[in-house]
Amino acid sequence: MQHCKLRHYPPKESFGQLKNFPKRDVCPVSLHKIYIEEYCQTEPFSSASDKLAEKITYYLRGMYRQVNDFLAEWKYETESTLKLFSLIDEHRFHEQVHPNVRSCSRLAYHITHTVGEMMERTGLKIDGYHEEVDLFWTKKELIDAYRQWADSCAEQVKKNWTDADLEKKDNMYGEEWRKGETLSVLIRHQSHHRGELVIMMRILGMKVAGMYGPASEEWVEMGMAPLE
Repeated sequence: MQHCKLRHYPPKESFGQLKNFPKRDVCPVSLHKIYIEEYCQTEPFSSASDKLAEKITYYLRGMYRQVNDFLAEWKYETESTLKLFSLIDEHRFHEQVHPNVRSCSRLAYHITHTVGEMMERTGLKIDGYHEEVDLFWTKKELIDAYRQWADSCAEQVKKNWTDADLEKKDNMYGEEWRKGETLSVLIRHQSHHRGELVIMMRILGMKVAGMYGPASEEWVEMGMAPLE
């Protein structure tokens, strides 16, 4: 039977200190230093890896402990998303470069739709949200829907949830997530697909906006050479 050991950074004896990590958010760049490489000589690999995954899933997912922390970050993230959406070339909005790659419109729709779909699973009511899938919205219709649903998300969280509520759990996609975890997943999900959208826009020759640092065009506008 195959076995493995777990090698840690920080060392194994400090692994129990994970419970002391900040629980609002944990940087994945730090957590990548925990490797499933070696665990112990007494447990099968599958059992060891399952236990490790269970132990750190909470930290990988991240969690908000304070409503105001989420609202501040959500404001920045929604403004960034709207800025990127505004730069999509409407003439190439629905263009698909490969059968297995989503078009800009499909990615933008998925980002937009998930705001309502995910948050209504928690019991919130997102203004204007509807289940009907319409992948052939215009760019303006998507931007308007995203703005409305994102603003409503912030309003509903602020109105209905306290910091203590962020510890309460909901059934989310077959798992039990704390509300604070769901808020973190909402932002991470958006960032993930926004990154895909940036790549698609580049492939199609569009200008993009910097999210957490300047895009190459923005470096040039500041009179500086883009970083390689």
